[in-house]
Amino acid sequence: MTTIIKATNDTAVSVLTTVSTVAQQVGNTVNTVAKTLDMLDQFIGAAHTKQKANIAADLDDFYTNLIEEQSATISKRQAKIVEMLNANPSIKELYKENHARLTALMQELTAKPAE
Repeated sequence: MTTIIKATNDTAVSVLTTVSTVAQQVGNTVNTVAKTLDMLDQFIGAAHTKQKANIAADLDDFYTNLIEEQSATISKRQAKIVEMLNANPSIKELYKENHARLTALMQELTAKPAE
């Protein structure tokens, strides 16, 4: 009888030890998964921050370049007009009249209607 009780006790202890070991391994696995997800979250957060910074820098450069290029284009065009107007007084007078007439027309076309 003692042998049966001892064998039963040994089996029960062995089963409980196995259950404890499996539970410990499951706990370790859950901990590893949690650490992995945390690392992934940090990596994605860093990538997101870097991408936002790159986009901001790219947009700043784009706007600066756009302003510089358009300013240069407009300045060159205006310099040609000034040169032409200074070379011929009759063209200068015609230019002034046409500029005033077209400016008034554009203001009329772009005016917001009364509500």
